[in-house]
Amino acid sequence: MPTTVTVHGGPYLKPDGTICTGNVTFQLSARLQDTVSGEFREPNQMVATLDATGAFDIDLVATDDANVQPANVVYHVVERIVGTGLNVYDITVGVADAPIVDLADKTPVQAQPATFDYALVSYVRARSLANVLAYGG
Repeated sequence: MPTTVTVHGGPYLKPDGTICTGNVTFQLSARLQDTVSGEFREPNQMVATLDATGAFDIDLVATDDANVQPANVVYHVVERIVGTGLNVYDITVGVADAPIVDLADKTPVQAQPATFDYALVSYVRARSLANVLAYGG
């Protein structure tokens, strides 16, 4: 039987310290097979609902267990916390994480993407020409 790891998440708190509500889903990136028993673990969504403290625990199969194939399978994680945007990322859950691992230790740090404003040269030239015509230079 493959190694099972309890993934603990939370507590999820709002900036003012109040407890969040919502859920976190985990889905395997591929079907796993236990090479000893022949059982399959399908990549169905497993949902962990935040409890009254804003936390959860969920048991997941270690994807690097010697008795599990294929290799390099990850869990696709989607955090659906009420009042926030979706937080989506992939994690690995390994034998070394047993018996329990904190999701915060697995969650990748995501830098905010840089945003830039662009204007086409044709737009700038047209606006400049319009200003010359409207204001005489």
